[in-house]
Amino acid sequence: MPRPTGWSHESTNSNIEWYTPQWLFAALPIDFDLDPCAAPGTYRTPARHHLTLEEDGLKTPWTGRGSVWLNPPYGRFIPQWLAKLKVHGDGVALVFCRTDTEWFHTYAPDAVLFLRGRLRFISSDTLEPGGTPGAPSMLMAYGDKAVQALRDAALPGALYVFSHRTCGATHTVHGGTHTSPELTC
Repeated sequence: MPRPTGWSHESTNSNIEWYTPQWLFAALPIDFDLDPCAAPGTYRTPARHHLTLEEDGLKTPWTGRGSVWLNPPYGRFIPQWLAKLKVHGDGVALVFCRTDTEWFHTYAPDAVLFLRGRLRFISSDTLEPGGTPGAPSMLMAYGDKAVQALRDAALPGALYVFSHRTCGATHTVHGGTHTSPELTC
């Protein structure tokens, strides 16, 4: 029997549901209005509204919602989720650090925070942190409010804020800032 898809974080075990650790939300100074990829059951992100797999956050309109928290099902549908978040224009996505993919370049964020180390997701079986995933994670910010949240986040890593008009970038690592030269778009 093939493994189901949709809620995987590239795990090699039989558990396909992995949740965002609560400490990550505590480190992000932003109030989320919507989690369109909410876990079923009682484990909840601190968003005001939650859409589960059955409610299909890709098909349900996000119109009128404020900041979105997006930890999408990892796999072939990531581009669709990021496209919807980019159009919405206000939110943060947690995805594997895959800067070599078409989706990263097509749905380029306003800022990206490359998290230091490997994020240990919460197992749906035990509600405890699981093993380390197969890749590092990054937070992609869309909109001014989300960019400011990444700037103010109490999270270790490297933050890049992009100026899409000039294709330049500002890079911050542990309090130091470096402005990259303008690039040819």
